[in-house]
Formats: sequence, C-alpha cells, structure tokens
Amino acid sequence: MENNNIDYRYERKFLITDMSFRKVEKIIQLNPVNFRKLYPERTINNIYFDNHSLESFHDNVDGTPKREKIRIRWYGDKFGFISKPILEIKKRNNSVGTKEQYLLNSFNIDDGFNENILSQLILMSDIPNIIKNKVLQLTPKLFNSYERKYFISFDKRFRVTIDKNLFYMKIMPHNNNFFHSLLDSKSTVLEIKYDMKDDKDIDIITNNFSFRLTKNSKYVTGIFNVYE
Repeated sequence: MENNNIDYRYERKFLITDMSFRKVEKIIQLNPVNFRKLYPERTINNIYFDNHSLESFHDNVDGTPKREKIRIRWYGDKFGFISKPILEIKKRNNSVGTKEQYLLNSFNIDDGFNENILSQLILMSDIPNIIKNKVLQLTPKLFNSYERKYFISFDKRFRVTIDKNLFYMKIMPHNNNFFHSLLDSKSTVLEIKYDMKDDKDIDIITNNFSFRLTKNSKYVTGIFNVYE
C-alpha cells in the first residue's frame, strides 16, 4: 500500500521551554483564527534511520537546503505489538517540506529488538524495491516518542500540533536494553503546518504568540542527547 504526497507545505516550529504545556494550549485556543481540536490526543512513536556517517543528522544541523529524513512511525504504545506502522520519507526544500508514506507489516518491539528485525520488516513489506534498497542502506539510530494534541483553524487552512513528554532512546545493533534514553517533560514543541499559498497570512497567527520561531528537529535533539 502506497500513499505519496507531492505537495510541499510550510512547517513552522517553536521550541518552548519557559512555559507550561497547559499555558501553550491556552494561547492557541485564544488565537484570533479560532483554533479548535482536530483529533483526540495520541502518542506518536518514531524510529529514525541514518547512514554510518550520520548524513541526515549533519544535513539538518548544517541547514542543507535539500535533505531527506527516513523514519518508521506508529501511534499508541511504544513497545509490544506494533500495528500499522508507516514508513515515511520526509523531504525538505529550504523552508517547505513534503513526505512519502508506505504502509508496513506489523512487528514487535521487546527485549529481543534489533536491527535485523527492522531489516526483515522492510524486506517483507509490500513497498517498492527502490524504497526497500534506499532504507536497507541505512541503520536505525534513534527511537523517540511524544504525546501530541491537534488543532485546526476555523477556515481549515492552518493546523497546529503541540507535543509534550519527549522521550528519546538510542538504538543499539543488538540486545537493546533501553538504558540509553532521556525523557524531557519540561519542553513543548509547537508546529504550524499550512499550504504555500497561505504563507501571506501566517502573521495573523504568529503575531499573537509570545514565543519565537526556532529551528527544531526531534531527531537532532535525540542524537545530541543519547549519543556520547
């Protein structure tokens, strides 16, 4: 199963460390574009892939205009039986981005979790061979998880997400014991997503925020924090 999205959009991020999650949520709800809740709150989990030289990591840190990030994403429990995971290839072109999505087979994350399990997952899933080969040249580097709330403006042009309880874990080649991990319960990540044509109106939203636009990548943050 394949679902490709070729439309580029803006994704503006704010890393907030000096304000409670509840207060951030209140600021969103008071915004003049009348944000309302879009989906129920849910937990998002990701496994990020990179090559041995961490090319994706360095491209992000260096601000390389055109770059890719590959991850497996699922919703709900972090560990155990993982149902309906999705392979995502996120593509960035300067300030805008898009992503390709491919449905994967189910798999398990437990004490025996290792790189080989993910390699077999990619090989056995019904995805294009060119995508399989791309992913199999990489290795899993980082697991992360967070709780997300979703909002949408009254005119449905702008979506906002806010994330809390950011969890990061280093992925080892074998015998993952989940010891190399970090929980950040103080930070909130806010993201605004919208079509390129609506960029002219973004100030209506951001002028009512008391926090500043920042460069933020959960993958970069995780690598910095769980790798020595």
